[in-house]
Amino acid sequence: MKDPNATVSARCNISQFTKYYQIVDPKTCAFQYLNPPRCPPKPKVVNVSADALAAGRARGTWTKTAKQNWIGRQRCESAAATYYGKVSNAEECESRCIGDPECTIWTYNSHNGYMGNDSIRECWGGLNSLDASKTSWEGFTSGGIR
Repeated sequence: MKDPNATVSARCNISQFTKYYQIVDPKTCAFQYLNPPRCPPKPKVVNVSADALAAGRARGTWTKTAKQNWIGRQRCESAAATYYGKVSNAEECESRCIGDPECTIWTYNSHNGYMGNDSIRECWGGLNSLDASKTSWEGFTSGGIR
């Protein structure tokens, strides 16, 4: 087992993985994700009126799951991801997706700084063609339609 306090013996090189990371501690090679240029884009405005929400709920059964990030890295890499802006909570994010007739999955970042502290409170939606990454990820809540 490696000592978690040990330092690396060679220079940190993460360019082989992605250009959207920066080294935050060269002694341990700890890194942080950086958004690519133009991500997030300008938020999509969605009608969250009672009629829009009723129509959205009529499309099927909606689920919600804590500690999962269904949009994941696709948020900046897929044209099927939709940015709804920063919102106050997961319920508001869910309402944006339900009110958008094109949205089938959504993810809200309540407190995960892995993608940079600027990503906290971001709300993302996804089209039906977006493959939901249903893996455990602390600080996120996700949901969608079945």
